[in-house]
Amino acid sequence: GTCSIVRISETNRKGTSCPVLMTWDGEKFVFVTDFLGGGALGESGPDGSVRPPRSEESVKIESGQLVVKNGQYVLKIAEPMDEVLYLDHLRLDVIDHPADVSVYLDERFVFADPLPTQELLAFSKRHFPKKATDHRGVDVTTSVLKRDRRAADTFALRSWLGYAEDHELILDFDDLPEAGSRRWFLVMAGWTEYPYPESMYAATRAGVPLQGPVLERLVGKEWKAVCDLGFPAGLPRVMTRELPANAISSGKYRIRTNMQIYCDQIYLAAAEPKERIKQTTLNVSRADLANRGFMQEIHPDGRLPVAYDDSKTEAVAVTRWKGNLTRLGDVTELVTAVDDRFVLCGPGDEITVRFDAKSLPPLPTGWQRSFVLRTHGYCKDTSTTTVTGGEVGPLPFRAMPNYPDFGNVQPPATDAARWHTRPASGK
Repeated sequence: GTCSIVRISETNRKGTSCPVLMTWDGEKFVFVTDFLGGGALGESGPDGSVRPPRSEESVKIESGQLVVKNGQYVLKIAEPMDEVLYLDHLRLDVIDHPADVSVYLDERFVFADPLPTQELLAFSKRHFPKKATDHRGVDVTTSVLKRDRRAADTFALRSWLGYAEDHELILDFDDLPEAGSRRWFLVMAGWTEYPYPESMYAATRAGVPLQGPVLERLVGKEWKAVCDLGFPAGLPRVMTRELPANAISSGKYRIRTNMQIYCDQIYLAAAEPKERIKQTTLNVSRADLANRGFMQEIHPDGRLPVAYDDSKTEAVAVTRWKGNLTRLGDVTELVTAVDDRFVLCGPGDEITVRFDAKSLPPLPTGWQRSFVLRTHGYCKDTSTTTVTGGEVGPLPFRAMPNYPDFGNVQPPATDAARWHTRPASGK
């Protein structure tokens, strides 16, 4: 017989995650982040239980990322991976604020209560750590002072995606003022490499449980628990976590986890009164669904995390999904209310959304305009650990106790048959 070499190329591309948001910045559509990762449907854990999906998420869009185009704000929501988006509702909150005020949200990914409230928060005085070190004593201060995609990443990775060695980020804060009656928050910009259910199965069988981030404070010579922290819910974003008033004092704090969580910037801040913040709510004026192909996955500066380039597409292998997706064209009616009527957006699809900006007030001198996209929806992938993975149905709904086991709760009557007429298999 003869010997021949067979080369098998592995595509090093993220297969599933959640939908991504692009915004018109005055010149092009730029990548903001992904969202609705908490709304993953049928995600089963190592014990066979299914994580209840969280169908609501608020996405901060920074000043400069979204600019008026012909009197409208224009956004794109795309599925550049092998998954389906179930989009129920969109709303754009326009936030005008003084330039020295940062506006973020009570938003993060959590494994347990308390759930984030998505409350709008304003911060002006930021207290950065005097020093930051890792669990080996390596100084990582410069990595956590600026939001520049250069994160604290000195921990070793484990063989399971999303897992790292047990590691710490120790933060030394000095000259913190008294907490008083103000609400204090830990504010972190960063990103997370998700531990997929497959990773959790493998790690659990190897005796390595997942340890979500825990915040602790040094009291005397002993570390005392402050709270479960939560983590940034996917690609780059800012998360906040309200802290107990009795935990605010000068000294050392530490974050412990074994997850791949990358801290790009971190500080403590007291929430400011919001009287000076002006908010205007815009409803969708037009939404159109198209199948344009898969945005190209890129690394803008040669480093993680990934981003997406709207101007380029690439071939992506996808599963032959079962069921029907929403017909292409005008889908405005489906995203104007929280009513369990979904745009079913499949692999390679994108929704172009417009908000009429003509009625907005002029921006005062010295102020900035940023945005919050309020979203309701779900997403589903094709993983072998996803219950009904690769099938569009059954359709979720807000009153369901979990997915896909609805128990005795009946799905609402909708006009789905009128909208969802496009075979997901592409035929």
